[in-house]
Amino acid sequence: MDKEKELRRGEWLTRMRPLELALFLKWALRVRRIQTDVQGIRMWVDPASNFGKRVLREGNYEADLTGAFRELLQPGQNFVDVGANEGWFSMLAAKLVGPTGRVLACEPQERLWPVIAKNIFLNAYANVQLLPFAVAEQPGEAVINLYPSLNTGSSNISDTKRRWETQQRIKLLPLTEILESLSGSPVDLMKVDVEGFEHKVLESAGDHLGTTIRSLVVELHPEQLEALGSTVDAVVRLLESRGYTKETSSGVDVWRLGGTGNGVKNANAVAGHVVA
Repeated sequence: MDKEKELRRGEWLTRMRPLELALFLKWALRVRRIQTDVQGIRMWVDPASNFGKRVLREGNYEADLTGAFRELLQPGQNFVDVGANEGWFSMLAAKLVGPTGRVLACEPQERLWPVIAKNIFLNAYANVQLLPFAVAEQPGEAVINLYPSLNTGSSNISDTKRRWETQQRIKLLPLTEILESLSGSPVDLMKVDVEGFEHKVLESAGDHLGTTIRSLVVELHPEQLEALGSTVDAVVRLLESRGYTKETSSGVDVWRLGGTGNGVKNANAVAGHVVA
């Protein structure tokens, strides 16, 4: 398959508006996922998506954060991915921690489960566990608004459903229950990218936050946070109250548990990105 041709077509579709027209043409042109190699990791990507086109064009995804992962994770460590989306950071972490490490990939979107499963299969990673849940303070159910396949990472839990979105009922679990599968072992790095649910995810960790969770990478979404009754400042105060200190790693803002504020060169860091 001509990947350059697929990429050009995908970039054209992701720029097209209205979204309904882009989705119709994507269906009519029979755009399908393709396999590609990203820094030694095989990924099954949709060329007509935000993630797919960036991976195919750049040979990377969120280069600074990817670089931070390479700096922070070591063989034998544990990584938890809250909001795994298509699984790039879970696959990267699986490679970095090796067969003696563990990766827990939490992703509530049913349409992405076979994508993550195939990425695991393509790389023969036996150290990745897919958890089909969203993380919240209490067990239960909720409804997620599914953004079109052009950008699955923008799906969110909110009271407002836009006209082009569909919905899915999802299961909720707190981090306290999810982390039980690690049998008391520390979480060396955790990524949280949940479109405004950041504060609720962190609070669901209970006493693990500031103790067994040694590091976090938190994507902060100001507007979505406010829509759900929180703010960026509230998330920062929570992290600081649990003993995390802001530092940097590979150009990424970092918070480290018990840190010194002098920058990070290996594990035990927490990164906070603010997404406008």
